[in-house]
Amino acid sequence: MKKSMMVALLCGFAALVGSAVMADNALSGTKFEYKNTSMDLVRGTVTYSVLNNGKDPKNPYTAMILIKWGNLDNVKPVPKGYHENWDGYVQADQGKVTVAAKISFDDKWEKKPGSQYKPNSGEDELIDTGDPEKIEWLSGVVGYYDALLVRVDMPAATGTGTIKAGNFTFTFSIAPKPSRP
Repeated sequence: MKKSMMVALLCGFAALVGSAVMADNALSGTKFEYKNTSMDLVRGTVTYSVLNNGKDPKNPYTAMILIKWGNLDNVKPVPKGYHENWDGYVQADQGKVTVAAKISFDDKWEKKPGSQYKPNSGEDELIDTGDPEKIEWLSGVVGYYDALLVRVDMPAATGTGTIKAGNFTFTFSIAPKPSRP
């Protein structure tokens, strides 16, 4: 990801959880990475939780999850016809999960009347699960990567959940920002 895109992403993140808490850049939380090959990789960050200024009284704490999958390091030329299935989900054990931003998420086809998702095409789709604690997607990567910035609003400062991306399934934990000594 280009540095300018990362700066823009972090600025958007700051607006989502309150710019005051980002003043010291201490929300990075826990990083994760799971890898099969150089073109089969998922990585990201789960931030610390912060108070969300009363935007949702039932879920007063917010954390963010940045999850990227696919050929993240772009280390090799991609063979012709290459396709990797990255269908997955983010599910919190309690609270509300929403997509805050899509990055290289190729769902432009959704805007064309009468069009449908095409498996193995590199197209992506968010699925409405009807469950506020879960977001789900269909994603095919044909040589680059896709990513989602996910917002988790929770009733408490701590929380847990599950991320599935492609053939990787793992749990995550959210904790409050540590106090300074």
